Amino acid sequence: MKLHIPALLRPHGRHRAAPAPVFVDLLPGTRWLVCDTTTCAHLTTRHHPQPDGAWRCGRCGRTKGEQ
Repeated sequence: MKLHIPALLRPHGRHRAAPAPVFVDLLPGTRWLVCDTTTCAHLTTRHHPQPDGAWRCGRCGRTKGEQ
């Protein structure tokens, strides 16, 4: 027995699957640190190591001292 769904409740057209997200490899040595700027809303973001031992935020670009 097939269930009848009224036309108002049925979806229109075909639904497609969402595209798969693109994953990017992280740089070696990347750390997740709390960013101290309001630009990043004080959230934990990726920080990339710098040659002088500091860490650069991957979102806003601000550098932090050695952590």
